[in-house]
Amino acid sequence: MIVYIFVVLLVLILNLLNIRVCIIYNVFHIPCPGCGCTRAVIELLKGNVIQSINYNPLPIIIGIVCVILLIWKCKDIIEQKNTLKKFIEINKNIILLICIVITIIIWIININNPLLY
Repeated sequence: MIVYIFVVLLVLILNLLNIRVCIIYNVFHIPCPGCGCTRAVIELLKGNVIQSINYNPLPIIIGIVCVILLIWKCKDIIEQKNTLKKFIEINKNIILLICIVITIIIWIININNPLLY
């Protein structure tokens, strides 16, 4: 747990110093699908939703999905059902395909995003 907190703090400090820690960017000089996520989350926490989306829309997408899954899981716990687990088992290939498509779209957006260079 302490290691995770240390890594998060280190990444935030490096981000504030404008030092890139992205291996893909450092090797290939193109942003990866996750580039700009730290800055996007920081802007989101400041309440700057548009600037957050401009850096990278991925954290907002992940946040929305997490909220939906949390609500669904709480509903399952209250009703003593396993509908979320069944849904994921039945649709795992579709879910994987959607994740791949979103990742490719975000990567294309990031490659053309001047805020990430």
